[in-house]
Amino acid sequence: MSQSYSGKLEADAKRIIYATSKKEALEEFKAWKERYKNLAPKAVACLEKDLDSTLKFMDFRYKIWASIRTTNLIERVFREFLKAYKYNGYISNRKVFVSG
Repeated sequence: MSQSYSGKLEADAKRIIYATSKKEALEEFKAWKERYKNLAPKAVACLEKDLDSTLKFMDFRYKIWASIRTTNLIERVFREFLKAYKYNGYISNRKVFVSG
């Protein structure tokens, strides 16, 4: 798997949890899903399955998001997603990603 491709998928996924609103996060996820559904279908399914739990911190005030996001299950879910993606072959198409 290309290191640049792996880095791009991860960076794009981080845009979801670092969005400034839940609406923006859902839009980022929709775009991420569309981009990677054929290239990494298991990674998409993994994140989609836990998306509600992952974004739960966004139901609280914005000012405390960072502390919630970095100290609870959300970080763990995201780490597990990345681990599964990197180590369990969640990439079905190993072509180098070309942004467009």
